[in-house]
Amino acid sequence: MYDVYMKGKHQFTETTDLKNFKVIDSEVKMNFHPRHGTIIPITRDELLRIIGKWGKPSELSEPPNNPVLPGFHADPEVLYSNQTKKYHIYSTTDGQPGWAAGIFPYFHLRI
Repeated sequence: MYDVYMKGKHQFTETTDLKNFKVIDSEVKMNFHPRHGTIIPITRDELLRIIGKWGKPSELSEPPNNPVLPGFHADPEVLYSNQTKKYHIYSTTDGQPGWAAGIFPYFHLRI
């Protein structure tokens, strides 16, 4: 699936080699209303299986991995508190139903 932005719709395709694609819009039947920028999350294990099957894009040096926090976190904010002598990190996460995350991950570190 990809965004055909100028036509205001999404198009569904299938492929066996990631080079040649067949449009299958008429074959897709589901109650699904993607928005521009919709992302389908995959796990690191899924990424490694995809790379194992299809190869790694030349632009990708190594499969991404967050070097500081476990998992993936959007828009982290870092605050240092003189009172507690700790760094505090607050972030949002992707993948919550309806993007309605009411709980935000919190991390702290004393240096």
